[in-house]
Amino acid sequence: HGVLQKVATSQSELPRRRPADSFVQAVIPLSQPEARDKYLFYNNSIRFGRLLEDFDSLGGYICYNHNKNPALGEDQKSPYAFVTALVDRIENSSSSPRLSPLKDIFMSGQVTWVGRSSMECTMRMEQEVDGVMQQVITAKFLFVARNPQTNKAAIVNPLDPVTPEEIEAFRIGEENKTIRQLEGSKSLLKTIPTEEERLVIHDIFLSTVDQKSGTLRVRVKPDNSVWMDESRLKTLIICHPEDRNLYNKIFGGFLMMKAYELAWTNVSLYTKTRPGTCKCVDDIVFKKPVEVGSLLFFSSQ
Repeated sequence: HGVLQKVATSQSELPRRRPADSFVQAVIPLSQPEARDKYLFYNNSIRFGRLLEDFDSLGGYICYNHNKNPALGEDQKSPYAFVTALVDRIENSSSSPRLSPLKDIFMSGQVTWVGRSSMECTMRMEQEVDGVMQQVITAKFLFVARNPQTNKAAIVNPLDPVTPEEIEAFRIGEENKTIRQLEGSKSLLKTIPTEEERLVIHDIFLSTVDQKSGTLRVRVKPDNSVWMDESRLKTLIICHPEDRNLYNKIFGGFLMMKAYELAWTNVSLYTKTRPGTCKCVDDIVFKKPVEVGSLLFFSSQ
């Protein structure tokens, strides 16, 4: 309770932090057989869903590294809860080969942009290829600090980018924030489709109607197509304590892994082939925390 009383009420109370202050490195020891099995797919490739879990774990640790309150003693842990708000983008480098299941993966990352209570973590994964370390995956996660006592947004340390690279990364973070706000305002939940979009929707609809029948109820499937509802796939999981995070909620990385593997399965059934490497993941948004003991429905289309 004493620690919670020392929560900052203004960013001016907290020291400015450099991006390098939050820098973290970690290793996924695939060269060790006992660690490898957890990451292996049936075809000896790397399970991308496991990497989503690791990115989420690393991002949370980076946030703790960034946030320092002088009012707390060295042995006192941060009272904040850092929750994953969204995944802005995860990209598999187009020039990189497929990850080797036999070589260690090196992860690193740091805070590259900060708002009042939110932090953008930019992370990367590298692996040795022909004697040279190559960047294979980059990721940008947005975390939000919360006061666990009130469950309201908590104030984080301001960021002080100094080098040209840090300043550019901060500018990109600010740009990403503006894009998110703009895209949010264009959501179909808030705005109606434009005239051009309505025409496209109408044309698609007409292509699925038997216009000779004189009614809209007789549907015709265009050549070389599949009805969208035929591609639906659903699953349900029971949320067990082993999948919880520090705050006794279900770990966001685990949820992403389950969602990704359902999507992979759907693509596999739809295309009747086994999908290759995931090239890009965009816009994963966490709306609400998931409680331990929940029955969680996943749907894919």
